[in-house]
Amino acid sequence: RIAYLDELFPDALYVFVRRDPREVISSMLNGWRHPLGRFRSYFVPETLEIPGYDHAHQWCFALIENWREFKSKPLPSIVAEQWRQLAQGALEGRRMIGNERWHELDLAELTADPANQMSRLLKRLDLPPDDKLLEMARENLIVNPMEESGPGTWQENAAELLQALPIIRNEMQALGFDFKAMLEETQTAAMAGDHVEAY
Repeated sequence: RIAYLDELFPDALYVFVRRDPREVISSMLNGWRHPLGRFRSYFVPETLEIPGYDHAHQWCFALIENWREFKSKPLPSIVAEQWRQLAQGALEGRRMIGNERWHELDLAELTADPANQMSRLLKRLDLPPDDKLLEMARENLIVNPMEESGPGTWQENAAELLQALPIIRNEMQALGFDFKAMLEETQTAAMAGDHVEAY
């Protein structure tokens, strides 16, 4: 899609917002399980036999190229592959666009200090300072309207994330994430969750 957009807007600047992949995948897992089916995006012709998912022909989120290979896989594998393919698209877009027109913004840094991060973004985009925009960033920044809680909610799905993370290791590292540190942190969270359930 980035190649398509670049044909339409050859002078465009791109802002890529990086988010902790554990938060993305955890949110997607919750989306697949949404009780009202809010994120069922595609009707597929073949029967889905995804463990724990009762909708035989409704696929959630991105319909990946090889979706038929995943029609009976567990959700952590499906969601990891969705994230992996989308990340590959972003990485290819970054290579194609080049550093002059590609700017990356870390979501955790943006939510921690929205005004400063927005100021840096405006400068990078050669846009004038905008006090109104900065004030809106301070007061109205929404991290994820899907969830009532903020960053850090991935811990609730830590055990399933341990299945997903090895699948996306290469893409995580290419995007600048510390795979080893995130894996160890996730292992600790999963063990803590096991202790809570046992108790």
